[in-house]
Amino acid sequence: MIKVIYIIAFALVFLLTYILLEPFRMHRKRPYSTLALKLSFLVYLIFALIVTYLFLFNYSRSVSFFEDIENPRASLHFTLYMLTLIIPTLGIFLRRKFSRRTEYNIFFTAINVLCVLYYLLLVKIAFNISL
Repeated sequence: MIKVIYIIAFALVFLLTYILLEPFRMHRKRPYSTLALKLSFLVYLIFALIVTYLFLFNYSRSVSFFEDIENPRASLHFTLYMLTLIIPTLGIFLRRKFSRRTEYNIFFTAINVLCVLYYLLLVKIAFNISL
């Protein structure tokens, strides 16, 4: 039952984000970079929610991965995971504060794509999945 509640909560988070971002509302000055930023953030959010769900409910594997004393990379991966949850979200919130928005949008689009790639790597490492 708790898993269903989390799925509903994550779906609501995604739906609210989609409604607030209005990804297909075109910007007059920067239509393509803004669209790329918003769509890459939505794709990033899907991956972030899925990976968070996997680590929440596959407790034995996620704990053994992040708290492995013999693996010095475990704490590094945990830190990177936390940063990938924070940095893209800050990027989408702060985008209107910058004057050079085209470069900003492209930069954070790249960050969102890199976070998605990192999530794929993290799942591959933590759950021994071959991609």
